Amino acid sequence: MTVDEIIPGVLSAYAGTVLDSNWGERGIFYNPGRALPKGIYLMTCKGSNGPHDKASDLDRDGVFRLNIGIFKRSYQRRFGALPFRPRFCPPRRGDASSRVWLDGLDMRAQSITGDA
Repeated sequence: MTVDEIIPGVLSAYAGTVLDSNWGERGIFYNPGRALPKGIYLMTCKGSNGPHDKASDLDRDGVFRLNIGIFKRSYQRRFGALPFRPRFCPPRRGDASSRVWLDGLDMRAQSITGDA
């Protein structure tokens, strides 16, 4: 399946959904009558790398990422434990060298960036 097959399929299958594009992604939101500025997030498809997202290596032919909004409980019932998700610590004092991926521990972030 391709993004160009998934998006029309979802839009036609679920009443009240709308397409919106931002940051190189095409997103589908539940927004009957466009009552809200965006709507309630349902899913996005992204098919290329962005300035802050190169790890997925999406610039390969036929590769895309499909993000689907799902409650945490629903995910755990279907797939089990949540996967590890690193947390990004932005640079401090304008120093790009202080950017680090963290495991969610604030103390570690402070000691790595020299702010402990």
